[in-house]
Amino acid sequence: MEVLNDEPIIAIKNNGKRKIVAAVGAASRKEQSKDPSNVTLHNAFKHPRTFVSNFEIAEATLRYFICKLVQRKMFVTPLVIFHPTENIEGGVTQIERRGLEELGASIGARKTYVWIGKTLTDNELLDEKFLKQAEDRNK
Repeated sequence: MEVLNDEPIIAIKNNGKRKIVAAVGAASRKEQSKDPSNVTLHNAFKHPRTFVSNFEIAEATLRYFICKLVQRKMFVTPLVIFHPTENIEGGVTQIERRGLEELGASIGARKTYVWIGKTLTDNELLDEKFLKQAEDRNK
């Protein structure tokens, strides 16, 4: 298992008739600086009241990150862990949890976890010992 730690930003380029993904992650800012009038930045995970503000943008962002991690390994179904790091007033609702789980399923995750708790280190993520606790919390 690998850990990816990058900004969930996507650069969308307007090519006249179509909008295309120009870059994802930290590279998005560089792409926008090249063509600021035609490239817009979006963060589907930044909203004052919920975890996902735009499902389609979030899906495109996650698909890109999964492809970046997998790099042509066939038939790989990732384990996706969402870890909201900001305190949402009132905690995570069942609707938000389900939205994140459906987002994981839409990108082909074999299992999706929503982790609420301390920030996990890369070693803790790779060790997977926290998964039992995450499953208990997700019930």
